[in-house]
Amino acid sequence: MISALAAAVFLASCSATVQQGGGDGGAGSTDGGAETIAADANPDPNPPTAWTGPTSSPPAQSGKKVTIVSCINTSPAAHDLAMGAKEGADALGWESTVVDGKAQTTVQISAIEAAVSAKVDGIITICIDPPTIPTALQAAKDAGIPVVSASAPMLDDPLVAAFASYPSVGYGKLVADWIIEDSGGKGKVVVIDVPNSAAGHLTQQSMIEQIEANCPECEIVETAEISLGDAFSPKLGSLVRTLEQQHGESMEYLTFPFAGMWGQAGPAIRDIGRSDLKVATYDGDAVITQACQEGLVQAVASFPLKWNGWAAADQMNRVLAGEEPVFDVGIPAFMMTSENCQGIADADQLVEVDFASEYQKLWGTSGK
Repeated sequence: MISALAAAVFLASCSATVQQGGGDGGAGSTDGGAETIAADANPDPNPPTAWTGPTSSPPAQSGKKVTIVSCINTSPAAHDLAMGAKEGADALGWESTVVDGKAQTTVQISAIEAAVSAKVDGIITICIDPPTIPTALQAAKDAGIPVVSASAPMLDDPLVAAFASYPSVGYGKLVADWIIEDSGGKGKVVVIDVPNSAAGHLTQQSMIEQIEANCPECEIVETAEISLGDAFSPKLGSLVRTLEQQHGESMEYLTFPFAGMWGQAGPAIRDIGRSDLKVATYDGDAVITQACQEGLVQAVASFPLKWNGWAAADQMNRVLAGEEPVFDVGIPAFMMTSENCQGIADADQLVEVDFASEYQKLWGTSGK
């Protein structure tokens, strides 16, 4: 199981979509100024069966060398994202290296600075919030080395050449719609929010707004706040037990913003022992998939992790070709539920799209 620190670092970095410089422009914006993409507006709960990525791309730029810096390789989700980026880079014919950031900003900065010293052609960061590594990003920019940020905040940041992000707002809408349908429009929901995480807070607020706008007989019983650090500590388990003591059967649904929180929430939910309590969360990694298979978690909003990594490689290829990156890389969000979580290792196995082949067609590398 992921360590609390690994989960916290990964999940803190997977954040809200905020307008980036360049690109094709966004589909809209939230009240808080976050730029939204197509899958945020109308998310489809069904696992994707069709290609939703870009329809054109420059050909593969040959002979490139890239370094992929992951926030922490012991996180299954971050690992899959990094491996997706490496697979994409390898398919482009590039020399690629994955470096473990070890959940430490100093290590991540050193890895980027080492890549700059090695005179690589590009750097892809995985789940690393750009504002935490400004000196390293500046060093890369000064050296003329573009940085692509995958699964991190899409900020208007001149130090980042492109972003590859998933639909954070759509994530929350999917869980809300599932609760509304599952409860027959009468669900009583307890929400655990992590307000100092842009990703978690945006997603949970999106879920609350969707319920309030579309389910007049539903009730948000309580929104309980916990800090990001405490969300991966025994304090989360204590909070879950306290919420059960306070609300009892009025807590029909419990939702928290990251699957990685299951390490602390899971034992508490097991101890509560309520077969009628339904749990919904986000990110379909292997651990939460197993919890779904055991009947402890009923709904998980997910996105294809390796696809997101390939999208980062595609963004890098565009930048190295001297073209504008796309704004919306087309990463879909979908639902894994009790109805479809059996017999799979993680939610990625529900995806019926050969995204690798689609990218290779765009790059002209198919069959190579």
